[in-house]
Parts: sequence; C-alpha cells; structure tokens
Amino acid sequence: MSSLATSISTSRQPRRAAPVTILATVRRWLDVSRERHALSRLDDAALADLGLLRTDVRRETNKYFWR
Repeated sequence: MSSLATSISTSRQPRRAAPVTILATVRRWLDVSRERHALSRLDDAALADLGLLRTDVRRETNKYFWR
C-alpha cells in the first residue's frame, strides 16, 4: 500500500470514532444530570445516611452538566 493510501485510510478512522465518542459523552452528561436530580430529591435523613449535607447537594446540583 502506498504511503498516500495509508495516510488516507488512517485519517478516516478518527472520523468514524468521533460520533461514538460524542454519543458516549452526551450519554454521560445525561447520566450525571439524572444522578444530580435524584440526589436533590433525597430527604435530609437519606443524605445523612450517605454522609452528605444539603449544602453538599446544592453545590453538586449547581454545577454545569458537563462538569
């Protein structure tokens, strides 16, 4: 295989992987958002069982979804 053909074939691989990576990232953001929402719905007793305070939950739920 020529070096040009090798260069072209290897340069296409990241393009196929990019949608998978983007999709995985978006799914992770959705998961984090759901987890934070569920955390915000817990009562103080459940938070205490987890070793968390309401202020911890506020700090976590105020973060941007990508953090």
